[in-house]
Amino acid sequence: MAEFHRKLERSAIGFVLAIIGVSAIGGFVEIAPLFTIHETVEDAPDMRVYTPLELAGRNIYIREGCYACHSQMIRTLRDEVERYGPYSLAVESKYDHPMLWGSKAHRAGPGTARRKIFR
Repeated sequence: MAEFHRKLERSAIGFVLAIIGVSAIGGFVEIAPLFTIHETVEDAPDMRVYTPLELAGRNIYIREGCYACHSQMIRTLRDEVERYGPYSLAVESKYDHPMLWGSKAHRAGPGTARRKIFR
């Protein structure tokens, strides 16, 4: 096996072809799920664009840094679902730009998902 690697690394064309092959496989693995996105993302019939007043509230929420502690995301962990209700879906943030979902490490306060902060 070591002899194969030595020959591959000494042959520039062979090495470039190996890199292209491995990159193509990795790219396919990353891109292929995007072709099934319509099957994996649920549709929420009650989703709508924010009203001007809701956008003003959201801008204050961002300006004051509330998103740093309140990530607006209920995770699939049992204790969070029991405390806050059903877990957050990706489609619920369809119109949120920038996304305000934080990580567990930065979440100090309760999640604000479905708390109607902006609405």
